[in-house]
Amino acid sequence: MKKFTYFFDFFMVLLRNHNIPMTIYILLNAALGVGILASLATELLAIDMRTAWIGGGVLYLILLMIVYSPIGEAWLRRQVRACDIPQSELTRLMPIYTKVINRAKKVNPDLDDDIRLFMIKDDSLNAFAIGRRTIVINSGALSMPNDQIAGVLTHEVGHISNKDTDLLLAVTIGNIFVGLGFSALRLLITIFSMIVGLFSRLHSMLSIMGMIFSVIMKIFMFCLALFEKLWLFIGKLAMSYSSRRQEFKADEFSVNCGAGVGLSRVVTVLLESEGGQFRQKNILANFTSTHPELQKRLVNLADLGVTIDRPDLLVD
Repeated sequence: MKKFTYFFDFFMVLLRNHNIPMTIYILLNAALGVGILASLATELLAIDMRTAWIGGGVLYLILLMIVYSPIGEAWLRRQVRACDIPQSELTRLMPIYTKVINRAKKVNPDLDDDIRLFMIKDDSLNAFAIGRRTIVINSGALSMPNDQIAGVLTHEVGHISNKDTDLLLAVTIGNIFVGLGFSALRLLITIFSMIVGLFSRLHSMLSIMGMIFSVIMKIFMFCLALFEKLWLFIGKLAMSYSSRRQEFKADEFSVNCGAGVGLSRVVTVLLESEGGQFRQKNILANFTSTHPELQKRLVNLADLGVTIDRPDLLVD
């Protein structure tokens, strides 16, 4: 019953307004990746298109299941070099973390019971969530006061509660599929070009045709690479748009769990480190940034009823 509820909730998360751009990209990404591989399988393996599409779809779902499994999550932790927290720090962190989880489960009773805390060696005041059961805190964040650590950890639990990390995994698998499709297509063109090149040496007329074919293939490869980069850039824009709004939602979750003040103090410290002023970005940076400006987050926390220690930072 819990698994059914999870998948129903996940489907509803896909339909939330702030996730629509990412959802559209996930669906199109999966269709493009499976479509390219299915087309190649149809031509090379003499498989009918329907079977090829079904096979590609099944492979895509298998990869999703692997990534969403504990094995996949362990692999993700390995990629970010997450490690166990030293016992000296764990003694202090566990009471904070236990309180965070208990409060979070009151807000969302369906929250997974096995969300684990890890650490990476990084001096920045940050933490992040990956997969469905992993929160990683930077070693630099361990120097913060308890209420600020609680605020940051609750924010990351909010990402897991809102299934933001699940959406990101779906995008990652889609990008892998698209990458495999383009790589297979490039390999096929390269092999075909080599074969044509060998035959073109047999006769002068064939040599001219081979040169023409080579030019056409180079143009095609250039267009293919350009399309791939453009596609991934469009995906980045969609992900960034949704991600910025997911940050606000995770902040809201932290406030609902009673950790808003601590989180606001972390944001204040980060904003002060930037000179306490709004950072102007160029248009491209604004569109591709995965996080909203710190001042906007502080304003959002104030709008949610959180008392801000430095209200002067709320205005430009």
